[in-house]
Amino acid sequence: MDCKEQSLIKHIVRQKECGIEALKLSNMTIGMVLKGAMIVYHNQLQTRLNPKSVFILKEGLHYVETICDDGCFEQIVFSLPAAILQQTIASISVSYDIDYRNCSNFAVCRPSALLSDFFGSLVHGVESSELYDNFDFQRLKLSELLFILHSQDDDRVKRMVVSGADVVHSRFAQVMYNNIFNDRPMEELAQQTSCSLSTFKKEFSELFHATPHRWFVEQRLQQAEILLRSTTKSVGQISDQCVFTNISHFIRLFKRRYHTTPAAYRRAIRIKYKE
Repeated sequence: MDCKEQSLIKHIVRQKECGIEALKLSNMTIGMVLKGAMIVYHNQLQTRLNPKSVFILKEGLHYVETICDDGCFEQIVFSLPAAILQQTIASISVSYDIDYRNCSNFAVCRPSALLSDFFGSLVHGVESSELYDNFDFQRLKLSELLFILHSQDDDRVKRMVVSGADVVHSRFAQVMYNNIFNDRPMEELAQQTSCSLSTFKKEFSELFHATPHRWFVEQRLQQAEILLRSTTKSVGQISDQCVFTNISHFIRLFKRRYHTTPAAYRRAIRIKYKE
């Protein structure tokens, strides 16, 4: 489907809590929690987003938990294909000329009445106006959002926005995230990204700041850590699900990363929750 046929603005309502979930995003997402709360698990930290919290998630794999308030969780988000974001930045008269390397995959915007009012007006508009079904109108609202974010003068947010507009890197990253739990030879991944092997290694390093092997292991360990937190699956089952060679290999890598064994980590988490 052509990106112009997709709705950029999405009003999401959930009436059931499902625990920690893996959320694979193909586009950068900018949104605000309206009701309930959302917890983002990022780099062994938990960030709770309460109503009026505005957040940015880059394309990729994220782990989130939604919490209902009076039986409901609600948020409104922009889902932004890289090409659309690139075109919109180019069409507005603000400078986003900034080095976006080494930016985070997740950020919370500074509290702002402008942002709260903007997203609040979107909710009313989505529910009551046919204009919101018009793609050009959605692009206009995206331009307005980018102006507001620019006015905050937060380089951390600017770097994330610009990184999401890099079409080449976005396509490259999507291929990697689609193959986290597939044992693909590096040559095959290079072929999927239309790169020579040497170019692939260079692009990978520039985008993820790690070797392919190290990055894929880290992604699998993050998934394993979430499964230890949120399921009763055995260590062996988690090892298999996260595509480690065998359970001994998984335990060794987990201990190197988290400084404890998977079983001990799970016990510590359960004790912490009971407290």
